[in-house]
Amino acid sequence: MSNRKSRTLTEDDILDGIEYDQSGGIKYHPVFHPKHGIPFTDEEMEYLCFFWDYDDARTLAFALGKTEQAC
Repeated sequence: MSNRKSRTLTEDDILDGIEYDQSGGIKYHPVFHPKHGIPFTDEEMEYLCFFWDYDDARTLAFALGKTEQAC
């Protein structure tokens, strides 16, 4: 469930130095996604499940250090 507004972006859109995919999600960036490629821990899965109904994918991704797609 995502609360963010949908916007039309191309695959190569870059806003403020941040690259976005076609769905408006932030593409992998090592500063924002330090845990990319690392499996979720039990605690991270618990956090994700608990806050899923309250936060959007971007907020959860930043909190967990993962990409929005992973969340």
